[in-house]
Amino acid sequence: MARPSKLTPEIQKRIGDNIALGLTYRLAAESVGVTYKSLNEWNQRGQKEKFGKYFEFAQHIKKCNAEGAKKLLERLNDAAKLEIAKFACLYWKGDFLKNLENGYTGKLIQFQTTKIRMLR
Repeated sequence: MARPSKLTPEIQKRIGDNIALGLTYRLAAESVGVTYKSLNEWNQRGQKEKFGKYFEFAQHIKKCNAEGAKKLLERLNDAAKLEIAKFACLYWKGDFLKNLENGYTGKLIQFQTTKIRMLR
């Protein structure tokens, strides 16, 4: 008789959350007490099936991968905007800083980004 699978809704959620944070499949599996081999087998099985808990698992992992990539790109974009703002503050010194203090952050940074590109 085969041993019951460790895949439960709670395990699936925790693995997915860890993958969305950026953990590798191996680390996501180990963090919840399952092997990478099991995670990989569940995912491969789910990709072949049309319904059931393994199908749901594979779909969940796919979604969490996409969410993780989106979060990472959002953080990179935010960091880039901050670096552009820092550069502009140094480059245009007082004028840019005064504009930032007056609340003209979004469009002004976009305008200054265009100006920076034109100067190169």
